[in-house]
Amino acid sequence: MSQGLGNNTADYARLVAALRDDHGVPAVSVARVSRPDWLRNAAGLVDPNYWRCALRPRPVLDWYLKRVEEAVAEARELCPPNGSISLIGHSAGGWLARVYMEEFDASDISLLLTLGTPHLPPPKDVPGVIDQTRGLLNYVEKNCAPAVYTPELRYVCIAGRYIQGAPLTGSTVATADEMLAVDASSDVVEAVMVSANDKSPPPGPTLRARFIGQGYKQVVLTLQL
Repeated sequence: MSQGLGNNTADYARLVAALRDDHGVPAVSVARVSRPDWLRNAAGLVDPNYWRCALRPRPVLDWYLKRVEEAVAEARELCPPNGSISLIGHSAGGWLARVYMEEFDASDISLLLTLGTPHLPPPKDVPGVIDQTRGLLNYVEKNCAPAVYTPELRYVCIAGRYIQGAPLTGSTVATADEMLAVDASSDVVEAVMVSANDKSPPPGPTLRARFIGQGYKQVVLTLQL
Protein backbone atom coordinates (compact mmCIF):
# COMPACT_ATOMS: atom_id res chain seq x y z
CA MET A 1 0.00 0.00 0.00
CA SER A 2 1.39 3.41 -0.97
CA GLN A 3 0.45 6.55 0.95
CA GLY A 4 -0.85 9.87 -0.24
CA LEU A 5 1.20 13.04 0.07
CA GLY A 6 1.74 13.94 3.73
CA ASN A 7 0.29 10.71 5.10
CA ASN A 8 2.14 8.25 7.29
CA THR A 9 1.87 4.51 7.82
CA ALA A 10 -0.40 4.77 10.88
CA ASP A 11 -3.05 6.68 8.90
CA TYR A 12 -4.01 3.41 7.19
CA ALA A 13 -4.37 1.23 10.28
CA ARG A 14 -8.18 1.08 10.01
CA LEU A 15 -8.02 0.20 6.32
CA VAL A 16 -5.46 -2.53 7.01
CA ALA A 17 -7.68 -3.95 9.77
CA ALA A 18 -10.73 -3.89 7.50
CA LEU A 19 -8.89 -5.70 4.71
CA ARG A 20 -7.69 -8.40 7.10
CA ASP A 21 -10.72 -8.83 9.35
CA ASP A 22 -13.65 -8.01 7.06
CA HIS A 23 -12.38 -9.07 3.64
CA GLY A 24 -10.09 -11.96 4.46
CA VAL A 25 -6.90 -10.53 2.96
CA PRO A 26 -4.22 -12.73 4.56
CA ALA A 27 -1.40 -10.17 4.61
CA VAL A 28 -1.23 -6.41 4.14
CA SER A 29 2.00 -4.43 3.95
CA VAL A 30 2.11 -0.62 4.06
CA ALA A 31 5.09 1.44 2.92
CA ARG A 32 6.89 2.72 6.01
CA VAL A 33 6.66 6.49 5.70
CA SER A 34 6.56 9.14 8.43
CA ARG A 35 5.30 12.69 7.98
CA PRO A 36 8.79 14.24 8.28
CA ASP A 37 9.92 11.95 5.44
CA TRP A 38 7.94 14.10 3.00
CA LEU A 39 10.32 16.98 3.66
CA ARG A 40 12.77 15.08 1.45
CA ASN A 41 10.73 16.30 -1.52
CA ALA A 42 12.16 19.76 -0.91
CA ALA A 43 15.23 18.51 -2.77
CA GLY A 44 13.25 19.16 -5.94
CA LEU A 45 13.44 22.91 -5.31
CA VAL A 46 17.07 22.95 -6.48
CA ASP A 47 16.16 21.21 -9.74
CA PRO A 48 15.60 23.78 -12.53
CA ASN A 49 12.89 21.49 -13.93
CA TYR A 50 10.82 22.19 -10.82
CA TRP A 51 10.46 25.83 -11.84
CA ARG A 52 9.75 24.87 -15.46
CA CYS A 53 6.99 22.46 -14.35
CA ALA A 54 8.98 19.66 -16.00
CA LEU A 55 10.02 17.76 -12.87
CA ARG A 56 10.72 14.02 -13.14
CA PRO A 57 9.96 11.54 -10.32
CA ARG A 58 13.55 10.37 -10.05
CA PRO A 59 15.77 11.09 -8.24
CA VAL A 60 13.56 13.39 -6.11
CA LEU A 61 11.15 10.61 -5.14
CA ASP A 62 13.63 7.72 -5.06
CA TRP A 63 13.29 7.58 -1.27
CA TYR A 64 9.53 6.99 -1.58
CA LEU A 65 9.81 4.44 -4.37
CA LYS A 66 12.31 2.52 -2.24
CA ARG A 67 9.78 2.39 0.63
CA VAL A 68 7.15 1.03 -1.75
CA GLU A 69 9.65 -1.54 -3.03
CA GLU A 70 10.32 -2.66 0.56
CA ALA A 71 6.57 -3.03 1.21
CA VAL A 72 6.11 -5.05 -2.00
CA ALA A 73 9.08 -7.26 -1.08
CA GLU A 74 7.50 -7.91 2.32
CA ALA A 75 4.20 -8.76 0.63
CA ARG A 76 5.99 -11.23 -1.65
CA GLU A 77 7.40 -13.05 1.38
CA LEU A 78 3.94 -13.30 2.94
CA CYS A 79 2.18 -14.21 -0.30
CA PRO A 80 1.26 -17.89 -0.79
CA PRO A 81 2.97 -19.83 -3.61
CA ASN A 82 1.76 -18.84 -7.09
CA GLY A 83 -0.18 -15.98 -5.53
CA SER A 84 -0.39 -12.45 -6.89
CA ILE A 85 -0.09 -9.04 -5.29
CA SER A 86 -2.62 -6.22 -5.25
CA LEU A 87 -1.20 -2.72 -4.90
CA ILE A 88 -3.34 0.01 -3.31
CA GLY A 89 -2.41 3.66 -3.76
CA HIS A 90 -4.11 6.56 -2.00
CA SER A 91 -4.22 10.01 -3.63
CA ALA A 92 -0.75 10.82 -5.02
CA GLY A 93 0.28 7.31 -3.96
CA GLY A 94 -1.83 6.04 -6.86
CA TRP A 95 0.15 7.68 -9.62
CA LEU A 96 3.39 7.12 -7.71
CA ALA A 97 2.46 3.43 -7.74
CA ARG A 98 2.32 3.68 -11.54
CA VAL A 99 5.85 5.11 -11.51
CA TYR A 100 6.94 2.27 -9.23
CA MET A 101 5.45 -0.35 -11.56
CA GLU A 102 7.23 1.24 -14.52
CA GLU A 103 10.63 1.39 -12.82
CA PHE A 104 10.66 -1.80 -10.70
CA ASP A 105 9.69 -5.45 -11.09
CA ALA A 106 5.90 -5.57 -11.12
CA SER A 107 5.43 -8.91 -12.88
CA ASP A 108 3.50 -10.43 -9.98
CA ILE A 109 1.22 -7.41 -9.39
CA SER A 110 -2.20 -8.19 -10.85
CA LEU A 111 -4.26 -5.27 -9.49
CA LEU A 112 -3.68 -1.57 -8.91
CA LEU A 113 -6.47 -0.02 -6.86
CA THR A 114 -6.24 3.75 -6.49
CA LEU A 115 -8.29 5.81 -4.06
CA GLY A 116 -9.02 9.40 -5.06
CA THR A 117 -6.00 9.57 -7.34
CA PRO A 118 -5.70 12.30 -10.01
CA HIS A 119 -4.38 10.28 -12.95
CA LEU A 120 -4.54 13.05 -15.53
CA PRO A 121 -2.23 16.08 -15.61
CA PRO A 122 -3.83 19.48 -15.02
CA PRO A 123 -4.96 21.38 -18.12
CA LYS A 124 -2.48 23.79 -19.65
CA ASP A 125 -2.95 27.42 -20.63
CA VAL A 126 -5.96 27.84 -18.35
CA PRO A 127 -5.92 31.02 -16.23
CA GLY A 128 -5.59 30.33 -12.52
CA VAL A 129 -4.64 26.66 -12.91
CA ILE A 130 -1.47 25.76 -11.02
CA ASP A 131 0.35 22.48 -11.54
CA GLN A 132 1.16 21.62 -7.95
CA THR A 133 2.93 18.44 -9.08
CA ARG A 134 5.40 20.64 -10.98
CA GLY A 135 5.21 18.44 -14.06
CA LEU A 136 5.21 15.04 -12.36
CA LEU A 137 1.75 14.07 -13.62
CA ASN A 138 2.75 15.07 -17.15
CA TYR A 139 5.70 12.69 -16.83
CA VAL A 140 3.44 9.88 -15.62
CA GLU A 141 1.01 10.47 -18.49
CA LYS A 142 3.78 10.32 -21.11
CA ASN A 143 6.08 7.64 -19.69
CA CYS A 144 4.01 5.21 -17.62
CA ALA A 145 1.61 2.53 -18.80
CA PRO A 146 -1.94 3.88 -19.23
CA ALA A 147 -4.21 3.48 -16.23
CA VAL A 148 -6.68 1.25 -18.05
CA TYR A 149 -8.21 -2.10 -17.15
CA THR A 150 -6.66 -5.09 -18.93
CA PRO A 151 -6.84 -8.86 -18.30
CA GLU A 152 -3.16 -8.88 -17.32
CA LEU A 153 -3.26 -5.89 -14.99
CA ARG A 154 -6.52 -4.65 -13.53
CA TYR A 155 -6.71 -0.92 -12.83
CA VAL A 156 -9.54 0.25 -10.60
CA CYS A 157 -9.77 3.91 -9.61
CA ILE A 158 -12.27 4.89 -6.93
CA ALA A 159 -13.06 8.60 -6.95
CA GLY A 160 -15.27 10.25 -4.37
CA ARG A 161 -17.34 13.40 -4.62
CA TYR A 162 -15.61 16.73 -4.88
CA ILE A 163 -16.33 20.45 -4.80
CA GLN A 164 -15.48 22.53 -7.84
CA GLY A 165 -13.31 25.45 -6.79
CA ALA A 166 -14.18 29.03 -7.65
CA PRO A 167 -12.22 32.31 -7.88
CA LEU A 168 -11.80 34.15 -4.61
CA THR A 169 -13.71 37.16 -5.94
CA GLY A 170 -16.32 37.72 -8.61
CA SER A 171 -19.00 35.37 -9.87
CA THR A 172 -18.69 32.29 -12.02
CA VAL A 173 -21.12 30.71 -14.43
CA ALA A 174 -21.01 26.97 -15.08
CA THR A 175 -20.60 25.98 -18.70
CA ALA A 176 -23.43 24.25 -20.52
CA ASP A 177 -23.89 20.53 -20.03
CA GLU A 178 -21.34 20.45 -17.23
CA MET A 179 -21.71 17.95 -14.41
CA LEU A 180 -20.89 19.48 -11.04
CA ALA A 181 -20.62 17.45 -7.85
CA VAL A 182 -22.10 19.23 -4.85
CA ASP A 183 -21.86 18.77 -1.13
CA ALA A 184 -24.60 16.64 0.39
CA SER A 185 -25.67 15.68 3.88
CA SER A 186 -26.08 12.01 2.96
CA ASP A 187 -23.53 9.47 1.82
CA VAL A 188 -25.06 9.41 -1.64
CA VAL A 189 -23.30 11.52 -4.24
CA GLU A 190 -25.55 14.23 -5.63
CA ALA A 191 -24.97 16.19 -8.79
CA VAL A 192 -26.49 19.07 -10.69
CA MET A 193 -26.65 19.00 -14.49
CA VAL A 194 -26.49 22.47 -15.95
CA SER A 195 -28.24 22.19 -19.30
CA ALA A 196 -27.96 24.48 -22.29
CA ASN A 197 -31.78 24.57 -22.36
CA ASP A 198 -32.00 25.80 -18.79
CA LYS A 199 -32.21 29.61 -18.89
CA SER A 200 -32.40 30.11 -15.13
CA PRO A 201 -29.30 31.74 -13.59
CA PRO A 202 -26.99 29.22 -11.89
CA PRO A 203 -26.36 29.56 -8.15
CA GLY A 204 -23.30 31.56 -7.15
CA PRO A 205 -20.22 29.87 -5.66
CA THR A 206 -20.19 29.20 -1.94
CA LEU A 207 -17.54 30.48 0.46
CA ARG A 208 -16.27 26.91 0.77
CA ALA A 209 -15.89 26.62 -3.02
CA ARG A 210 -13.96 29.91 -3.12
CA PHE A 211 -11.63 28.72 -0.35
CA ILE A 212 -11.00 25.34 -1.99
CA GLY A 213 -10.48 27.01 -5.35
CA GLN A 214 -7.34 28.72 -4.11
CA GLY A 215 -5.44 25.51 -3.47
CA TYR A 216 -6.93 22.78 -5.61
CA LYS A 217 -7.57 24.32 -9.03
CA GLN A 218 -5.47 21.66 -10.68
CA VAL A 219 -7.13 18.50 -9.37
CA VAL A 220 -8.66 16.26 -12.02
CA LEU A 221 -10.36 13.03 -10.92
CA THR A 222 -10.98 10.14 -13.28
CA LEU A 223 -13.07 7.05 -12.66
CA GLN A 224 -11.85 3.96 -14.46
CA LEU A 225 -13.48 0.57 -13.97
